[in-house]
Order: sequence, then C-alpha cells, then structure tokens
Amino acid sequence: MLDRPVESRPPTDRKPQLRTPAPVASPIEPEGMTVTALLAALRRRRLVLVLCALLFPIAAYVAAKQLTPRYTASATVMFEPTDYSARELQSILRDETTTDAVLASQVDVIRSLSVARRIVRQFDLTNREEFAWWVTESKRPETLKYRWQDAVSRRLGALSPAIGEALAPEAPEPRPPEEQAEIAAAEAVRDRMLVVVVRNSRVLTVQFTSEDAQLATDAANLASELYIADQLEAKFNAVRRANDWLDGRVGQLRAELQTTENRIAELRTASGLTRGVSAGLATEQVSRINTDLIEARNQLATADARLNAARRGGGGADLTALASSNLTGARAARDDARRDMERLQATLGPNHPDVRAARSRLAETERAVGGETGRVVQALDAEARAAQARVASLEAALKSQQGRLNSSQGAEIQVAALERDAEASRTLLRAVLERSQQTVSQTRFESARFQRTGAKIARNPFSRESRESNWRGRDRTSRARHASMNSMSTASKFDSVQGNPKIEISLGSQQAYFYKGDELVTASPVSTGKPGFATPKGSFRISQKLPIHRSNLYGQYVDTSSGRVVNDDADTRKDRKPKGAKFVGAVMPYWMRVNGGIGMHQGYTPGYPASHGCIRLPAQMAQLFYQNAPVGTPVRITD
Repeated sequence: MLDRPVESRPPTDRKPQLRTPAPVASPIEPEGMTVTALLAALRRRRLVLVLCALLFPIAAYVAAKQLTPRYTASATVMFEPTDYSARELQSILRDETTTDAVLASQVDVIRSLSVARRIVRQFDLTNREEFAWWVTESKRPETLKYRWQDAVSRRLGALSPAIGEALAPEAPEPRPPEEQAEIAAAEAVRDRMLVVVVRNSRVLTVQFTSEDAQLATDAANLASELYIADQLEAKFNAVRRANDWLDGRVGQLRAELQTTENRIAELRTASGLTRGVSAGLATEQVSRINTDLIEARNQLATADARLNAARRGGGGADLTALASSNLTGARAARDDARRDMERLQATLGPNHPDVRAARSRLAETERAVGGETGRVVQALDAEARAAQARVASLEAALKSQQGRLNSSQGAEIQVAALERDAEASRTLLRAVLERSQQTVSQTRFESARFQRTGAKIARNPFSRESRESNWRGRDRTSRARHASMNSMSTASKFDSVQGNPKIEISLGSQQAYFYKGDELVTASPVSTGKPGFATPKGSFRISQKLPIHRSNLYGQYVDTSSGRVVNDDADTRKDRKPKGAKFVGAVMPYWMRVNGGIGMHQGYTPGYPASHGCIRLPAQMAQLFYQNAPVGTPVRITD
C-alpha cells in the first residue's frame, strides 16, 4: 500500500464553502435620457409647448406688422460711348474707350447731388417723413410717449420746477431753411439709391428703395431719365463747341490762305516772276531759247557742209540740189559739149576744124558753169553766215536769260514754298469744311445714345397685393425689355405704310397715335401738361422742327465765372436771375412746334401729366415721330 501525507481534516463545526455562480452582466443603459423618459417629460410640459407654439408666431406676426415695409424698384440704363471721330477735333470730341473707370464715373453721375435734388423737387420729398427728419420731429408732440412725459413733467413741475424741467421732453427741432432741407432730403435720396454696373457689360442698374412702392418706381425711372437727359445735353454742348471751333478754324484757315496768296502775288511782282503754262515764264523762255538754239546750230552745220562741198567743187548732186535752174542748164550744156567733142575727136582727129569748134564750145560752157557755181557758193556762204549770226544771237539771249533766271532763283524757291503752304492750307480747309458740314447735319449724333428699361418693384412675396404687383412689374419690365425690338418693327412699318401722316393725342389716356392715311402706324405713351399748365386742345399743324431746341422759360441759372449751377429748376417768369449768372434753357430734343410755345419733344414720361404744357415722348418714339412727321403734319389734341 502506498504512503501518502497525512491531511488535516477540518473541524466538525466548520461548514464547507459552496461555489457561487459567476455574476451575470447587467444590460448597458444609453447615456442621457431615454425615449420613454423624454416622452414622459414632454407629456408633463405639454401646456408650455403648446403655448410657445402659439405665442412665437403671434409675436413674430405682431412684430412684422409693426415694421414699415420697404419697396425697391430697379431700372436699367445702357451706356453707349459716342461713335464720333474727327481728325481735326481730337482735343474736343475724342472717343474714349469704355473702361471700368468710365462706368464708375457714370455711377457717380447718376448718384450725384444734382440728380437727387431734382428728384426731391419733382416728388416734394421735403414734406415726406421718410426723407425729412423735421417732419418726424413735427409729429413727435402727438405721440403718446411725448404727451405722457409732458404731463408727468407738468405735475412734478408744480411741486419742484427743477424736477419738472429735468423730466420735460425735448422740444421738436425746427424745420431747416429751404435749401438746407432740400440738400438733406437729397442726401437721404442718395442713401436710398444704389447704382450697380452689370458685370462684363455697359448696363447700369438703378435701384431705389422707399416705403411707397409707386415712389420707388417713379424715382428710379426719373433718375434714369435725368441721367439720359444730362448726357444728351452734354452731347449737344459738345456739338455746339465743335461747331464753334470749326467755324473759328474755318475763318482762321481762310485768313491764313488769303495771306499766303497775297505774299505769293507780291513776291512774284517784286521779282518779275510771271507764271507760265507749266512753269515760271523765265524757265519756259530758257527752254524755248534752247530749242531754237539747237535748231539754229543744226542749220549752221548744214550750211557749212554745203559751202565746203561747193568750194571743193564736190559732187554735182549736192550743187544741183542747192543751185538754181541756170546752173543745172549750164552743166547739162557742158556735158553735151564734152560728148560732142569726144565723138568728133574720135572720128575726125584732134586738129579738125569741127573738133576745134567743139572744143571752143566746151570751154564756153565750162566758163558758164564756173560762173554759175561761184554765184551758188556766194549764196551758200551768205546762208552760212546768217545761220552763224542766228546761233550767236541765240547764245547771247540764252546767256542773258540764264543770268536773269539765276538772279530770281531765290525768289522762285520762296514762291514754291509759299505755294506748298497754300496748297496745304487749301487741303486742310476743305477737310474742316467737310467735317463742319457733317457735324451740322449729323442729327443722330445729337440723339440720346442710352436705353432704359422700366423699373420693377421688389415687394414682400407673402402678400397677395405684392404678388399682384410683382406680376404687373414683370409685365412692365417685359414690355420695356422688348422696346428696342418693337421700335425696329415700328420703323419698318413707317416705311411700308403709305399715306399722309397725321397725329392724334389723347389727354385722357396719355397716348399719341401716328396715322398714315387711315391706318394706325404706332402708338406711344406721352406726358402732357400738369394742373396749372394744361395742354391746349384743338386741331393744329407742326410749324417748326429742330433737332435740338432750348426753352426760353424753364432751365437753369449758371454762374458765369465758375460755371456752377445756381438754380437747376428755374422759371424765368418767377425766379429772378442771380447776380453774375446766366440763364441756360432746358434742352428739348426732337422739337416739333404745335401751337405757340407748345410742342412735342423727347422727355420724361411717368405715365401721368407732368409737363409745363408740352407733349413729352419717350426717346425712341420721339425720334420716330420727328423723322416721319414733316412740317405741316396735322396734330389733333382731344380729351
């Protein structure tokens, strides 16, 4: 049996330890509140949640109702640089490249104080609370807070004047002087006006914000119209300055040309320089003498040759050609006598009497030929001496004329230089005269080179009135966007329709209708005389047409020394001319006189009577009416 160690046994009173099971892990709870707890919390606070859901929208609605709505109207204007070039007028009417700086300057022009002040006067903004703080100040005593504070200060002032004075409300500030009020309102207008250049274009967007939707639209449109009118007047002034400069330049060039021609005449007279057909008279005389001298020398050479031939007893042909008929007959008789002698001598011998008689006859004919030849030689010698004398005379004359020509060469050079100057002056004068005629007749250059689309209003999109207004604004904008296309089709219709033109103007609908015969060609909105300046009714005829006309009643007073505008809305019948100022009439493009001082012309057309009696037309329609309505066209103005 195997040995093993003795184990100590536990005592009898100790209970054996039981094995406990391993603890089971409890489920992991998510951090925070459980969904059940959240729902329970919401059930406990359901009344608070319902109240918040109701009170917050109500409070937002009440706050929105307390806010004054603002409306923003936008109008677009396209800037087009002047397409006018003149070589002689580069310093006056230089065509500038349209750069960002140029467009930025146009933005400043639209937002200028002058434009803002005219908007203020047009809509009487000095009496609108939105633009005039003094109107708000005048209404402050009527507010509940002012009256309550005033009542409290009065009651406490009865007990303690110092406390009453400390609690008394501040008195309203008085209205500033008229000019300061207008400037302050104009600054407020400038703050409400935003002009933005559309990227990568020459389009300017004019935006105006106001509490009055109609005012926002009219102000944006008026700012655009004033900008166009100012630019048109600037172009007119440029044309006027160009015409003045051209007239002065023409007179100056004519005077310079006359002076040059007088100097040429005086120099020719003093130097004896008479003008020939193609050159100076002295030069032509030298050329003619040279020609005669060459001919005389040729004649002398011929005479000398003949004389030498005659003296040498040369060929009979030369002498026969030059001699008289006597020499020819003598020579023929000599030849006959020589032949007879030779024949008789050959048959009879040398001493035969007939031979001696023949020899005697030959000697007589020889003497006759010699005498006649001497006379021919004398004649040729006389001819040669005469030719020589003529050559000598021509050489002397040539030498004398060349001497006179050399002595007058300096004067001839001066005359040639003056003639070149005179020709240059004539060329420049012709160019300036041509440019002057083009400038005077270029009426399109004086027309407005700007296009404007009507303003549209941005409103609160949640109201029914705003939705309806937005639709109306879109319709106006759509019509304005297609204005240029419609004007093109109207222009083509003017060309296609035949008949005598006539114009009818309706004061009630503020529309002008252009007819050819009985067919209506086009209709245009107009703006006739406002209350107090009613446009006369009746049948009239166009009696005068001018591309540019200036009013003698309405315009501006401009300081003559500084050029500053003293009053830009002057009425000569009411406003006295300031000292040191001059009156500049308002420009009226495409003027068509109808009755007295009343006429049709381009101008601002807000859609209601706003003129001083004239009939204003939009720019494009004014141009079409002007181009197609000659003097004498009937014009009927009705209700």
